[in-house]
Amino acid sequence: MPNPIEERNAVISNFRLRINVQSNRLLHEKEGELDTLIRGFIELLKGAKTTAEIQDLCDKEIALLEEGYPPNTVSRTKLGQYRKAVQAAYEEGAFGDSSGVAVTKDDMKKGSIVTSRRHRAYDMLKYPPEFYVKQRQDSAGINNLQQDNKRPIKGEVIITKAVLYLYDDDPWKRAAALAVLTGRRVTEIVIKGEFVETAHPHAVAFKGQQKKKDEIEAFIIPTLVPAKDIIEAIKCFRKHPEVAILANQD
Repeated sequence: MPNPIEERNAVISNFRLRINVQSNRLLHEKEGELDTLIRGFIELLKGAKTTAEIQDLCDKEIALLEEGYPPNTVSRTKLGQYRKAVQAAYEEGAFGDSSGVAVTKDDMKKGSIVTSRRHRAYDMLKYPPEFYVKQRQDSAGINNLQQDNKRPIKGEVIITKAVLYLYDDDPWKRAAALAVLTGRRVTEIVIKGEFVETAHPHAVAFKGQQKKKDEIEAFIIPTLVPAKDIIEAIKCFRKHPEVAILANQD
């Protein structure tokens, strides 16, 4: 059976070799590399008995990731995967009881305080709080700058092309066209959304929002072409063999 730490060391060697060869920072690991790093890291954690030892491993892991990725990428796309894997291993009993710490939080739905346990590394695989404060401030600044400097679009050109795609031979061009003309997500166009004609010539009743966990009542959305054309195009689109096969999938 492969040794997780040996596999991890091989990935680290290859990882550093590619960074040294390239003049720019490595932004994409090869498929499976991060999983291998995480599995090896968990094996190393099993040997860490004190808080100081666990903290040292976490600090070194973050430093390793920063050799190939900027801190923002590490925090947004890497550390979350580490924490999830560490907690899953902890809940499976991989570390023993002494490695955990009790955590309490308010359960707003139940109106009570819930106590759970997680591995101490879960809260150590993070940057200091001030890092995240600055990260949010920077993101807000970028968003504000983008809002203040919006690029004009040629709406008529886009709408005209979308109308042409409504009955294209390629069903996914139809999906893109319907998304443009209704403002809905492609997943809602494909299977999740329900579109019903109303008395208004350029509006339909819609329900089935992708990001809503709880079902909500239908609401009115505008359409950029006559609503009857949208309804007909959706019916035709969903009958396409490549689309119909998705109807019973989540």
